Amino acid sequence: MRDRRAVRFDYRSAGSENIRTRTVEPWGVVSRRGRWYLAGFDRDRDAPRAFRLSRIIGQVTLVGRPGAVEVPEGLDLRRMVGFPEEPVEERAATLRVRQGACEGLRQLAAAVRPSPQDGWDEVELAFSDPERLAGWIASLGSDVVLLDPPDAREAVIRRLKGALA
Repeated sequence: MRDRRAVRFDYRSAGSENIRTRTVEPWGVVSRRGRWYLAGFDRDRDAPRAFRLSRIIGQVTLVGRPGAVEVPEGLDLRRMVGFPEEPVEERAATLRVRQGACEGLRQLAAAVRPSPQDGWDEVELAFSDPERLAGWIASLGSDVVLLDPPDAREAVIRRLKGALA
């Protein structure tokens, strides 16, 4: 993108094992819910498209001369990637936090109460993105356990298992 050059790569579409070569004029990269997307003009489809970076297979090849790609003026990458101005659904997570630890988390909490388990408190924390919450909670290590909701808990477990691997 920095050089304003088109790129070519093999890409596996969502829910498919088919791999196709794509030639794209990159306009930008945007993150949403822990996933990164390349937004640009797909020369093969002759239309603007978004590509999840984790589905790009192998090496990316530069195509054409530097400066050949022009980013449309006023482009809204988030909207182009398919995330319109949607209302953010705020949810509550329940966590068990070791007493005397995770002061930053405690300051953001809606409620902190003693846990039935000695040496721990229960914390209620507002969040909207389970993957983003999972990244933060996993980084706090053994001082915090996400109890609820199940999707956020599973996201933390996946991250911790990934760290072990």
